[in-house]
Amino acid sequence: MEKGVPIRSLSRGIVVLQELNRRQSLSMTQIAQIADVPYATAMRIVQTLVFHDLVEREPGRKMYRPTARVSSLSTGLNARSQWIAEARAPMVALTLRTGWPLTLTTRVGLAMIIRECTHDIAPNTFNDYRPGYSFPLLEASSGQVCMSYMDDAERTSVIAALKGAAPTPGHELISQWETGTLVRRIRQQGYATKRKNLYTEDPGRTSSIAVPIMHDGSFVGALALTVFASSMTMTDAVDLFVAPLKAAAAQIAQGAETELGEARLNA
Repeated sequence: MEKGVPIRSLSRGIVVLQELNRRQSLSMTQIAQIADVPYATAMRIVQTLVFHDLVEREPGRKMYRPTARVSSLSTGLNARSQWIAEARAPMVALTLRTGWPLTLTTRVGLAMIIRECTHDIAPNTFNDYRPGYSFPLLEASSGQVCMSYMDDAERTSVIAALKGAAPTPGHELISQWETGTLVRRIRQQGYATKRKNLYTEDPGRTSSIAVPIMHDGSFVGALALTVFASSMTMTDAVDLFVAPLKAAAAQIAQGAETELGEARLNA
């Protein structure tokens, strides 16, 4: 297999598993639509996931859900990383100042995964998101920041994987990532925005702004602030929140400096 070209059936299976994990329960018809495959193919994907005890059928219902064994896939993800734990304080402080929730995300495959968030204390939010919730890489402002600040080799590999995977929101932008148009624009701004986020629990009702968290010149995470799309224009949101977001990201990066620096020295 050519380097960087994914196995299409595996990619579809991953998409299905991610979506089941995010929504908790789906019918076979919904799974076929999400994976963009015929019903019969969706059945084979689900049967494979059931065989590996990652998915199960709900008792008495034609719905499928992830099993507890899915958590085994995150064993290598250090969810209790000290720098992420320490990020909570500046995130809470900014949320209390603005009233809007923050999320700290890192990339896992073709998704951005929430590692810490303040939806639980924000007065202005529709949902109480928790660590582990995921967003498609190209559809989230945090994912756009990630794509812009990762190194060129990594971006090339990610683009190849995206092109080989089942279509997800944001696929129409792949050519702009390949040419570097979006990379240059977002790096020049120092932030990314997403108006009326579609891939959330309340599609189209929120907008977000994300800035990078950098360590030693490398991207380690994204910090995003979410507002109600109807509450203000994107221009006003940028004017109000980009500067404090960058300040909070810099504070979080200081916490990452010691832990990640030591990890690199001990590697």
